[in-house]
Amino acid sequence: MNRCDYLFAGTGLAALLTASALADAQKLTGKKVVFIEAESHKGNDRTWCFWDAQPTFPELIVKKWDFAQVNDAASHRRFSMAPLHYFLMRSGSFYETLRQKLTAVPGVQFITAHIQAVNDTGTEVEVQTSDGLWVANKVFSSLYTPPEPIAQKRFPLIHQHFVGWFIETDEAAFDPNTVGFMDFSVPQQGNTRFMYVLPFSEKKALVEYTLFSCELLPKAAYETAIKDYLKQKGIDKYRIEETEQGNIPMTCYPFHQRNTDNLIYIGTAGGWTKASTGFTFKNSVRKAQDLAHDWTEQGPKHRKPKWSRFVFYDRLLLEVLAHENHRGADLFTSLFIKGNPNLVFRFLDEETTLLEEIQLILRCPKMPFLRALGRVLF
Repeated sequence: MNRCDYLFAGTGLAALLTASALADAQKLTGKKVVFIEAESHKGNDRTWCFWDAQPTFPELIVKKWDFAQVNDAASHRRFSMAPLHYFLMRSGSFYETLRQKLTAVPGVQFITAHIQAVNDTGTEVEVQTSDGLWVANKVFSSLYTPPEPIAQKRFPLIHQHFVGWFIETDEAAFDPNTVGFMDFSVPQQGNTRFMYVLPFSEKKALVEYTLFSCELLPKAAYETAIKDYLKQKGIDKYRIEETEQGNIPMTCYPFHQRNTDNLIYIGTAGGWTKASTGFTFKNSVRKAQDLAHDWTEQGPKHRKPKWSRFVFYDRLLLEVLAHENHRGADLFTSLFIKGNPNLVFRFLDEETTLLEEIQLILRCPKMPFLRALGRVLF
């Protein structure tokens, strides 16, 4: 049996951000800290994007866009992101940079093993691994266990699922300063479906077919949709340099209720993903910093998050997508095409006033949200 003060189950985005924030706050000093990971070299297994005026980890930014575009079958709008920008970061350089920082902290150790079970005994946490048993005073777990949100019916679970191709074309085909944020011109087929295009140059881009829906698709269906979209855009000659595939859970399920004094769930497992968008990076930075600020020897000061009207808004949106999934394109285009897009970004960052939120709500289709409100209240 091995012992440590703090153990991180998983070494992804949330774990590294949380440990880094704790280290910056001098709260790892004198502690034995162990990270247990299934594989030591993840590489570029994630592409993270976020909007902000100034980026977190500016040295790791791969690309910045100043304009964005939202389309549907009948209209489109290209708009300036100012005073914001849209940033892209690849996970490989992030993992390497944060691991180097944490490895330099005395008492920190990374171990490669498979976690088989996590058990809170009430006074400490036992973590059974393929390499033996670890016992820790506190465990931060980013291990997402979907049966819990799937089994319950109170909080809808929407999947943001996608397949993306990094392609290079023979001819100039992209505007390198404009991100294709949501292109709903693709056939909706009763769902919320769009193309997401991140151009790196006139000839290189990440082209991603994305759905917000309850059911996943066979991989071939995503790939066919990308081929059809490129053909529609007159892009016939291209090479696929890299691919990615993902599935991000969007739910208001109260993950924090699983937390104890000794076992704290972080990342997607802790509800850190923004429920209404699936964006994770910026939200995780904020949550990790909050956790480090609240951290004491006994654990975080506040285990239960404060009530927020923005969680209520998220829940209403997810109710609409769960029961009227075909309305997603109308909903999102009504926000971005008909009004001030930057107000939408501030709303998604939970920085708007109640008056501004009413203005946004009045842009949206009314009946789907009234029906959703009825389901939530009754």
